[in-house]
Amino acid sequence: MSDIAYDWIALGVAAILFVILAFLKRKKNAGFTTRVLLATAFGIILGIAFNGHTDYVGAVGSIWSNAITALVVPLLLFSIISSITNLGESMRLKSIGAKTVFFLLLNTDEVESNPLLQSVLPCRSGRVHLGKQHRHDSSHRASVT
Repeated sequence: MSDIAYDWIALGVAAILFVILAFLKRKKNAGFTTRVLLATAFGIILGIAFNGHTDYVGAVGSIWSNAITALVVPLLLFSIISSITNLGESMRLKSIGAKTVFFLLLNTDEVESNPLLQSVLPCRSGRVHLGKQHRHDSSHRASVT
């Protein structure tokens, strides 16, 4: 089967999965978290099944990843500001402040490592490549005389 056929099949399967997610939203009243987790699982399965033939649906994943990354930092900032302004006692502020800093650092680590891993892991050959890929071309070999 040709590469173009695999691309079209991958696009068709992705479209069917989008329809399933829309059905779950409208008919089964599935929550946002459930649909996001299912979409993530579908994306992983689709990526593994059609390795290298997911360029058409990769744009949707990139847009989603960039949107989540852009929303997380302001969301964390305003949630921290809101929790600090709602505290009345200064003793509670100390214990809650330590927990807040811990969870903020944990959240920041997840937010920074997730796009980094997503940019490194998807590859066409099934192997993870860090840095530049070098092709070994026999025409550039030095001849020994």
